[in-house]
Parts: sequence; structure tokens; C-alpha cells
Amino acid sequence: MAEQHASEFELLADATTRVMRRLLLTKGQQQQIAARREAGESAGDLARAFGCSRSNISATCLKLGVDRSDGKFQASVAPVPLRIERNGVVVRRFTPDEDARLLAMAGENLSRAAIGKALGRHRHSIRYRLMTLARHEARREAAGAAPPFLSPSTPTAPARHSGDC
Repeated sequence: MAEQHASEFELLADATTRVMRRLLLTKGQQQQIAARREAGESAGDLARAFGCSRSNISATCLKLGVDRSDGKFQASVAPVPLRIERNGVVVRRFTPDEDARLLAMAGENLSRAAIGKALGRHRHSIRYRLMTLARHEARREAAGAAPPFLSPSTPTAPARHSGDC
């Protein structure tokens, strides 16, 4: 199978295992994932079907603004520490204050790179956080609840800036 899909897969090797992971999902695959996720299929099932990780499926759905249509969302059950270590890298959660600052700067049409520099975060963290906040707001709106810290005039995502991905 690896020989057939050499252009789609990359072999990663360490001392004990060989793992195959998909390099990129095509636009067609992303659309299939979106349709199947909206139909209620789990991220884990989609990951197995498309030969990629669950986090890849989740990120794809987040980018496309896709949510389960059945309203079953997996919320955090227990509070997570603000700082955790993942694969030897310290990962910081966003605080409500950072979210408010991020949204205010996005409302001023600052680039994600400029926002990231002001918050001490990478621009990709800013990009995904904006998408996550937009998803949270959409879920609150669907439930008829008001956003907890946003004013009615505060946008959830800035306009796309050229050269800033």
C-alpha cells in the first residue's frame, strides 16, 4: 500500500516504530470530511477512513467551520492547567483576558503576526484561536446565548491579510 500512495504518505521512523501519516488532505477529501462530520460521523472514524490523525480532522473541520449537526459537542470535562508540556514543548492555554485582547486587536484589523507579537504567541496560534472563538460564538448563538465577553460590535475574526497565514 505504501508503494501505491508514495506521493500521499510519508514514512516517519524512530527507534521502535514506523508510522505512516498523510501529508495533506486534498480539497475533495476536505469536502468529504465536512459532509461526513456534519452528518454526525466522529473525528476518530474520519481519521481512520482518511488515514490521518484525529487532530488533522479536527483542524480541517475548524478551518471549514464544520460542526456536528446533531449538537453533540465534546466539551472539556475537567479544567486543564494553563501550561502543559506536549512532546517536550510548553503549551499555554489562552486566558479570557488574552481572548479579549486578541479580539480587540483583530477588530482593529491588525495582522495575525502583529497580534501574535503583542501577545507573545505564534501567528498560527492566533489563527486557530480566532477560528476556535468563532466556533464558540456560533455555538452560543445557535443556543440563543450571548457571548460572555464580546460587545455586539466586536468581530470574531479579522479580514484575511495577504502574506499572513
